[in-house]
Amino acid sequence: MKPWNTAAGAIGGAMLFSEVITQQVEARRVLAASELRLRLAQQAAGLGTWEYDLNSGIAVWSEQARALIGMAPDEAASLNQLLSRVHADDRPSLVAEITRARQPGAGQFYRAEFRVILPNGAIRWLENQGRVEHGADGHPSTAVGVVRDISERKTYEQQTQLLMREVNHRSKNILSRVQAIAQQTATREPNDFLARFQERLRALATNQDLLIKSGWKGVRLDTLVNSLLAHFQGSDRSSDSDARTAADQRCLGSPNAGFSAS
Repeated sequence: MKPWNTAAGAIGGAMLFSEVITQQVEARRVLAASELRLRLAQQAAGLGTWEYDLNSGIAVWSEQARALIGMAPDEAASLNQLLSRVHADDRPSLVAEITRARQPGAGQFYRAEFRVILPNGAIRWLENQGRVEHGADGHPSTAVGVVRDISERKTYEQQTQLLMREVNHRSKNILSRVQAIAQQTATREPNDFLARFQERLRALATNQDLLIKSGWKGVRLDTLVNSLLAHFQGSDRSSDSDARTAADQRCLGSPNAGFSAS
């Protein structure tokens, strides 16, 4: 709106100008909706985004990225701020990967896994993937990327590794037992080796079954002894087995005594 003046200089009225900007308003609405969908998708996937201007040192971290790292919304974002939260054991490898990605001629993409220590002392595993853009002079100019929480995956990997080590240990232990049983049976009962050896292998298998049923937490000794000696009942030495069972039960002491094989 603009006023117009008469020949005498007085305001005689006003002129109103209008412009149709429907397309611009619609474009802004579509952009805002697209940004909202992107934020919702990132939150659902647990992804945080970040961007660094490598020349000015200015960093922009999304709200989700700040939450993953354990930063308050009003804290200034910077590489040093991130490194101050990274676990001391993981910091050198992270710095080395960032340094490598910044080198002229280096691969544009980089990936790093590291732990951060949150303000409450908890440890969180993060995976950081980014891309470094180089200017016309070949020097790095900007870096953009995403960060996500991989703590659950790391816990699963650690449990799997622990299980594999345990399986390896127990497998070797069982093979050693089988070897010892074979040697003892061949020495003491060479004429009846096969039958006695099979009995003892079945007893060993029973031992494993009892431990599996208990979740490898242990088996009562009286339960274990009775179960093992049951494989020898009915043989020509059943009376001897019964005597040993009674003797073993007397030696157990408390009926709640337990046994755990390793």
